[in-house]
Amino acid sequence: MGPAVSKGTTLNQIRLPPVVVVGLDCITGLQAARTLARHGVPVIGIASDVRHYCCRTRVCERIVEAETTSGELIPALEALASTLDQKAVLLPCTDLSVLAISRGRANNAECEK
Repeated sequence: MGPAVSKGTTLNQIRLPPVVVVGLDCITGLQAARTLARHGVPVIGIASDVRHYCCRTRVCERIVEAETTSGELIPALEALASTLDQKAVLLPCTDLSVLAISRGRANNAECEK
């Protein structure tokens, strides 16, 4: 479900939610960020190594340095979420970041019970 749109609203007036690209420091993450930005989607990158050549892109609104393959990722995502004014879309771009997010989700689910 997309952003709420009232009658008479043009496409340029719609404020898209940001996409958080996890793994910007790999070519898959860079390509995803470029593609999204080309379509007017705000992009925030998360990278283990912000000195990596893929992180030299200008398409991200900001780049956060955090280990993307370990338990450090979840606190970094939570800290990032607290700075946003709307919910973001999460786009993990490596298998290990998917695993870290999945493990973090499982751990959070156990804490909430």
